[in-house]
Amino acid sequence: MTRQKWTTKDQEAWLTKRKPAFLEAKQNKTTAKEFFPLVVQEFRDKWPVPPVTQEEIADAGSLELAIRVKKDIYDKVQLSPITSESETNQIFQRISFWFHNNTRTVASGIGGARDILKVKPPPRARKLQPWQAYYALNYESQWKPHINAVWSEYKTAWTTEHPNEKPEKSRFQIMIEFMKQKFKEETEEMIKRCNEYQKPDDPVKSESAINASFQE
Repeated sequence: MTRQKWTTKDQEAWLTKRKPAFLEAKQNKTTAKEFFPLVVQEFRDKWPVPPVTQEEIADAGSLELAIRVKKDIYDKVQLSPITSESETNQIFQRISFWFHNNTRTVASGIGGARDILKVKPPPRARKLQPWQAYYALNYESQWKPHINAVWSEYKTAWTTEHPNEKPEKSRFQIMIEFMKQKFKEETEEMIKRCNEYQKPDDPVKSESAINASFQE
């Protein structure tokens, strides 16, 4: 019996377009730190859980509980992206398994991963935007907890003012605005580091590997 796919046709196509970037990141051993975090965030942003209805709120007894229940349903049944750290780990694992499983057949051939790149080469490396280089250098080590806090405050404020509406901004948008602003406030030394990091001659730092979908 064939196992039911967790992806929709649109999600399958979206992930498939990112195979070349995954293969490039895999060759350079940057999938965990650079490729997957941004791909997962983009996936979650593109397929958010729909807002709860008045009927769902009434059934659950409160808005907060209705949202939590709906997220659980989407996680277990439809497997749409969600927002908490533990749920992020779950979708991270599914997307990670998808890329490994859907490139395994070709990669296990005679020529290995090199043959994949000959058949379908990854996008040419392009110079990162300065804030993207800043993100790659500082997000995990410095700014992730702060962005989570800003996102939490934004959601709380939005829910208070618009209890039955989906937030106008996603965490991804909040993260971009935050990182761009922090980059503007940085020292000359850090800006110099970012300028060095964003050079396109190193495939590990290419825009396709670090951010395959910013332009879509």
